Amino acid sequence: MNNKNIKILATVTLAVLASGCANQDSAKGQLKSETSSTAVPSVNSVNPCALINDGELLQFDIPSHGETFNVTDEIGCSWGEAPRSIVIAKGTQGLDFFDRRASWQVKYLRNRINNRSGAIMQGSPTNTECSQVMAVGTGYVVVTMFYFRPIGAGPNYQYPPDPCSDALAIATIIEPRLPK
Repeated sequence: MNNKNIKILATVTLAVLASGCANQDSAKGQLKSETSSTAVPSVNSVNPCALINDGELLQFDIPSHGETFNVTDEIGCSWGEAPRSIVIAKGTQGLDFFDRRASWQVKYLRNRINNRSGAIMQGSPTNTECSQVMAVGTGYVVVTMFYFRPIGAGPNYQYPPDPCSDALAIATIIEPRLPK
C-alpha cells in the first residue's frame, strides 16, 4: 500500500470514527454550545486548509502541498506523507460526541488549548497517530498527526516520539485563528 493510499485510509478512518452515529445523535437534540452568549461561533466559516501556513508546516517537516477532502460529515485538508503527515478537519458535532466515544480510544483526555475546550485522543496502541479536537461553537476542528514508516525503512525504524505533542503544538498554533 503506497503512502497516498495510507493517508486516504487514515483520513477516512478518522472521519468514520468522528461521524459514527451522527444521525442517531442528532435525533436526540441540539448539543450544548460552548458559550452561553446568544452569538455562538460557527464552524461553518472555518476553512481548514487555510488554518496553517507553509512556514508552520515546515516546523514539523511537513511539505506545504495540501489535499482537500470531504468525507461523511467532515471537511478538511491533509499534508505530507511518510514519515509524517497531518490532517486538519472540521465537523458539526460537539465535544460531547467524542466524550460518548472515549472508550473507543487508547487515550482520551479533555483539555484546553489556550482558553478553548478540547480533547486529545489516540485510537492506535502503536503510538503512530493522535488527534487534538477543539470546540468551535456546536462543532469542532481536529488536528491529527500520523507517523508512517518510510518505504524502504528497516524494521528498526524509529518513529518520532510523540504524535500527541505534535498534534497539540499544531492546535496551539491554529487555535487563535478559530472563531471565538
